[in-house]
Amino acid sequence: MSEPQRFMHRLALALGLTLSAVEALPAAEVAAWRQFDACGGLPDIGAQWQRAAALVAATGSKKPLEDFMPVLAWSKPRGPDALLAKLKAGQI
Repeated sequence: MSEPQRFMHRLALALGLTLSAVEALPAAEVAAWRQFDACGGLPDIGAQWQRAAALVAATGSKKPLEDFMPVLAWSKPRGPDALLAKLKAGQI
């Protein structure tokens, strides 16, 4: 896989989009993301997973990985409906 292809895949992961959706972005936006990435901007999802797993293992924690890796929580429901669901479940 070429570097441009790897970048597009990493961008899709970082934005929570499909590869097709990222490929449909305007060229100027992709170029801006490339510049951002060159400054160390895009997260390394694999490294985040490894750090989170190491933290969980080191602490013997029973907490979910979301507590150590907020990126996992991005895809979860948010807003009033999510808050209401947590209240009903006794999580708050």
